[in-house]
Amino acid sequence: MKFKKSEIQMIGVLCTLTLLAAMNSVIFNVAMPSISTDLSISPAMASWISVGYTSIIAVGAVTYGKLSESYSVRKLLIYGVLLFSIGSIIGFIGYKSYAIILVGRVIQASGGASFVTLAMVAINQYIPTKMQGNALAFISIAIALALGIGPLLGGIITTYLGWRYLFVFMLGSMGLIIFLLKLFPNEKERAVKEPIDYLGGFLIFLVIILFLLGVNVSSPLLVLAVLTYSILLSWERKRTHPFIKVKLLKNNSFVSLICIGFVINACHLATLFILPLLFADYYQLGPNIVGCIFFLACIFSVLSSIVTRKKLTKENSTLIFYLAVASLLVGFSGLLLLWNVSFMAICFSFIFIAIGYSPIQIVLNMLVPTTLDKNDIGTGLGLYNVLNFVGMAFGPALMSKLLTDSTHYSFGFGLCILMTLGNVYLISIFKKKQKGSV
Repeated sequence: MKFKKSEIQMIGVLCTLTLLAAMNSVIFNVAMPSISTDLSISPAMASWISVGYTSIIAVGAVTYGKLSESYSVRKLLIYGVLLFSIGSIIGFIGYKSYAIILVGRVIQASGGASFVTLAMVAINQYIPTKMQGNALAFISIAIALALGIGPLLGGIITTYLGWRYLFVFMLGSMGLIIFLLKLFPNEKERAVKEPIDYLGGFLIFLVIILFLLGVNVSSPLLVLAVLTYSILLSWERKRTHPFIKVKLLKNNSFVSLICIGFVINACHLATLFILPLLFADYYQLGPNIVGCIFFLACIFSVLSSIVTRKKLTKENSTLIFYLAVASLLVGFSGLLLLWNVSFMAICFSFIFIAIGYSPIQIVLNMLVPTTLDKNDIGTGLGLYNVLNFVGMAFGPALMSKLLTDSTHYSFGFGLCILMTLGNVYLISIFKKKQKGSV
């Protein structure tokens, strides 16, 4: 069975949107040393230009997932593109002010949050069931490509134009509106729409922000994050139409998979954050060279994605997962032992990390929808992407805190090893539940 021409075009648009959203999470990473210097701020403060973006993306992911159950995907994506572009303009114009840059990034994220979640929802709605696995694999490839192209473009643009022009590049998303209007069906929206649980959404946002501030700024805020989470669960249980369906959190198969997504994204984005600082401090390399290194690793990541897409079945998914985890462990171990020994050793280690990251993402994109009821697809995929993006924010936030307290990079790489080993336990929970349900 092959894709129809219209389906190929639709997947192309969804992959492009996903590419831009994921790229925008990392494109500023290689510019952090320049931003810190130009704005006279600490690396920890500069990290919030990326962390803040990803935090809003996380909350927006479940919001758009919830809205997709009442509103058309086409309308939501168009609104998302408009917000994404407005935020880019604000960031470009106000580049001399740290506060205005953060406002621009928040508005960018408010639109970009729609891209990945609604791409997955659209595939589940518009692509035939037998072809959904392949379509979701293309989304994973787009994310892998973004994590390589983002630092490369970020390095080139920062070196030759200045980091403010990173905002201009994202305005290209405006050109996709015409394809959204042409290719996506103008569905009739529900006559009776579910009321939106605004307080539930606000509490989720508060939990994420308090959690990240607790990691990055003040650890007592972690206690407030836990208390707020308890209030959120109590509130959601009482709602007829909750923002997050509590029953999803009781689905152990689903929870174990989305936690794996959190861990791999935290470790990968932590590495993307810490390596530019390491290369600048220890090896005196500029952002353009660092971007080229990341792009080289990206090529290997895309190749591993292509191989995984061709070989992956539900039966061999755990084998592919374990092989990918082994590759990650080799990479992080190399960084732990050799970060101050050899520049080439760092490059080879990062290639192993890139090779291991993408197959896990593809496996998760295939397995997560299988743990959800049809009526929970929108909210479930939204929650899955929340954990992905919170992981993307958590990794850099934790690493910037570690580097503030100690300049020893080994702590960060050692922590990534421990977190990756935790994924082995999480996948065992999923396997056990799946066997029990057969």
